[in-house]
Amino acid sequence: MIVFVNSAKYEADKLQRNLELTVKNATSKLEGVMSTKLREVEAIKSYFESSVKVEKNEFANFVRLFWEKETAVSSLQWVSVGTMGNKISSFNVVYSEPEQSTKGEIGRNLLDVERVQDVIEDIKGSVNKVLITEVGRASLNQNVFSVLFPVYDSNNPGSHSIHNLSGFVVGTYILDELVKEVVNELKLSGVEIEIFQHAMSRGSKNSVYKSFNDDQTFLLNTVSNIHIGDKIWQVNYNQTAEYLVEHKEWYLWYML
Repeated sequence: MIVFVNSAKYEADKLQRNLELTVKNATSKLEGVMSTKLREVEAIKSYFESSVKVEKNEFANFVRLFWEKETAVSSLQWVSVGTMGNKISSFNVVYSEPEQSTKGEIGRNLLDVERVQDVIEDIKGSVNKVLITEVGRASLNQNVFSVLFPVYDSNNPGSHSIHNLSGFVVGTYILDELVKEVVNELKLSGVEIEIFQHAMSRGSKNSVYKSFNDDQTFLLNTVSNIHIGDKIWQVNYNQTAEYLVEHKEWYLWYML
């Protein structure tokens, strides 16, 4: 009996180590996907800050590279801001691509969008960081989140005061599409994920993505964190009992 228990513990520890190795690789891929999107939006920000003025067709041609063959892009936008004192009073979409699917956004005041409210609350007189909105539902019932990079008046680029803020470059992405490839790879190993978003400024946490139904049973799990802009994404990885029993050793029946 002692031999059996020791053997089962050894095998269970080995499975946990295997899961953690799988998770390490998956987390690295997710971080790579998110970092790529941040760099793309930052490139658009740099384009604005190095230009005296960016016309509509110039914006369209520049951002086409980032969305033309990318299913995860919901929109790429230039949003101008108006200020009143140390507060943003307007947040209006000036350019939006892909134009065919987002032309209804032009002129829209994003202060009316619930997902933007946390961004505005985080701005206390200066903006010097990447801001990520809470994940919410788009019109097509998709999970989306937005990356916002502040753009400052090129005549005074060193000042991060709200009074020197010209606007934001905003990239909005479909979360389900961004994580799809990694999620599909994980499912081959019986691993499902749930992502929670933490807002560091307010300490809040909410579930923003889940790859599984609530009726599944899990035997093993582990957690990793991804820092993206001003948010932390906590990714819970869970390995299903069904997969482990089907693909691993007989002793798992005992564990169940």
